Amino acid sequence: MGDAERRQLSALHALLLSSPGQSQAQLERATKLLASISPDPSDLCAAEQYLANRQHQLNLQLESLQQIRDLEQQKMELERQVDALTDLERQITQQREEH
Repeated sequence: MGDAERRQLSALHALLLSSPGQSQAQLERATKLLASISPDPSDLCAAEQYLANRQHQLNLQLESLQQIRDLEQQKMELERQVDALTDLERQITQQREEH
């Protein structure tokens, strides 16, 4: 009974940690929690299938977070380049006006 309660709490905790909008650390923790759960032998097929699907979903969420971070870094780099080009354009315009 105690083991079943612990498994259910682990599963519930993993589900809460893996809900949409969670941080990467929470998703990684949910992945570890789900991996540690041993399905009930009487319901092995359904439980294994559910856990595999949930793990796949978590992996997709983690990949999405990584892609978002990568795109944010690219955006910041492009903004930096645009700012540098704008400064260069101002300098050129200012030099032309002086001469």
